[in-house]
Amino acid sequence: MSILGQSVANEIARLVRIEGDPKNSGLKLIRTFPWIAVEAADGNTIKELTETLNDVTSLVVNPQANQIEYSGSFVNSNVVGLDESERGRNPRDGAIVQTLTKIKLVTDLASLGTPLTEATYDLLQIFSLPNTIDQEGDDNHRYYFYLNLDPSALETCMAFNPTYSVAGYTIKHKEFKVNKTDGTGMFVVIFEDTDWRNTDGEKVRLGRGNIGGYGETKSEVGKGIPTASIVSIFDDASTADEDFVITNILATEGVKGGSTLRKNQTAVTDTGEPYITVETKAITGRVPASRVHIWHRVAPGQKDTVWNTTETYGVGSGYLLLYRRRFDNPDGSATFWNKVEIPNQTTWAKINENQEYRIIRSFVEKTTKKPTENPSDLGDEPEDGYYWRVVYEYITCMFSSNESKCWDHANTREACVGSFSKYVKRGLWYAERVDGRCVSDWSDKSLKDADGEHEYTGTPGIEPFDYLKTCVNG
Repeated sequence: MSILGQSVANEIARLVRIEGDPKNSGLKLIRTFPWIAVEAADGNTIKELTETLNDVTSLVVNPQANQIEYSGSFVNSNVVGLDESERGRNPRDGAIVQTLTKIKLVTDLASLGTPLTEATYDLLQIFSLPNTIDQEGDDNHRYYFYLNLDPSALETCMAFNPTYSVAGYTIKHKEFKVNKTDGTGMFVVIFEDTDWRNTDGEKVRLGRGNIGGYGETKSEVGKGIPTASIVSIFDDASTADEDFVITNILATEGVKGGSTLRKNQTAVTDTGEPYITVETKAITGRVPASRVHIWHRVAPGQKDTVWNTTETYGVGSGYLLLYRRRFDNPDGSATFWNKVEIPNQTTWAKINENQEYRIIRSFVEKTTKKPTENPSDLGDEPEDGYYWRVVYEYITCMFSSNESKCWDHANTREACVGSFSKYVKRGLWYAERVDGRCVSDWSDKSLKDADGEHEYTGTPGIEPFDYLKTCVNG
């Protein structure tokens, strides 16, 4: 008859085996508590003792096996209960096998010891575009694994910032976790060194439209640009290529410190010749001969020059300027067009262009307030309820197909108020310059009874325009 144990005291543990170096962390100490009661009328059995060992959450310090001490702190990695009865013979006896793993106590960075190191490399490609020019990056990773740590050292470890032995690497990831197999802690640190090669912002063409035609477009992208350089590269790229204007430019920051630059441009012209000429043949009596000239997408620096060209381009050989137009595009370029036309003589009277004509125009000026001029000839109550007089204007007028000539004709220092220049139609402008005004005396008589005394009949021997010298000018 044998006496079965009902205790798992440290001193009664027997050695099963050792895995690893007893001096180092990671040591597996496997020990057993033999001859444990499987059943008992009183006291602990293998069930209760197994629960007791599994409930221990603190570290096991200096455990024994065969009464030999193994120094250090251990975690309880595994507990197994075994029934050792043979052929069902009673009383039944059992055993408990416990696995302990030696760990490192974490106090500072040095206490973590020497980590295991691994490395990976990735070739970075934005948009998976082929490496037609050097627009890719090198992504290097180094991994530190600190093993067999105190599982309760999470916060302590996460506060550490180890450094990698090679310059250029920075910490990108830290992680602390408990090994579910043996209960030990593991601290993982990932270092990264990313090197983007496109330091000059070189671009590759992605697309091109209407090649060689009106408004040719091209799209380019620069990838693999270090984010630290993107601002200066963006500024450099903000200048358009020759004969193009920028319609869109965009810099975007990606992951891992790499950026992308997109640039869209549209072609412009810098010539004074129109891009398109549309000609209409005359239909006698119905449609006059005409030409429309179009300057598409004129470069920003040439807009004023081309605008001036539209005033005279195509004029001559019977063609008169009908109109000219200008449209400024959102990208800074502009489109111009003009239309010249040979007037249809069946609907137009022939004129002598740029010849000056003189006319005299008169109108009645009225007022209800008694004038201060010739007041002795006026009563206090005019017959029509107002005083009146005749104003004579002496005018020089001109027709021209040249807008500037009409403007200059009406806009002189000697011109009186009322002078003007205006567009008539079919390429003709008309201008009036008021050279002077004369007035009759005020009258309180009824305007219906007016007679010739209020008319200007001229001064003997003096032509009307010479007479202006004696009149009120303006």
